[in-house]
Amino acid sequence: MKSKRPVDPNQQQLGFLGMQDGMTRASEHQERLRPGWNEEAYEWILRYIRLHPGEEFTCTDVRKFAYKHGFDQPHEQRSWGVPTKRAISTKAIRFVRWENDGDKIRHTSPCAVYEACTNFRH
Repeated sequence: MKSKRPVDPNQQQLGFLGMQDGMTRASEHQERLRPGWNEEAYEWILRYIRLHPGEEFTCTDVRKFAYKHGFDQPHEQRSWGVPTKRAISTKAIRFVRWENDGDKIRHTSPCAVYEACTNFRH
């Protein structure tokens, strides 16, 4: 039986920082392309959770909902990271777990599952 190599905490931290940097850069770029995009994306997250109180969802669910209703797709999907972090910080949503949602756009990599907080008031 092959043993798993232990995860180096420094490498894990670098990966996290790289992810954060990528989201921020994509979001800033999108904001330069279309001023106000981040605020609108945050509002789409709020619209989605109002329709799904207490339910679990992924950013893919929110993106599909927003695009279906006419919201502009960003240059990079990572742009959704900043509005999502804002939704977490305002306690509109909470992180539940990591899961593979099978989204080919994201190359089926693990994504966060969130829960719409039922006590959020905007």
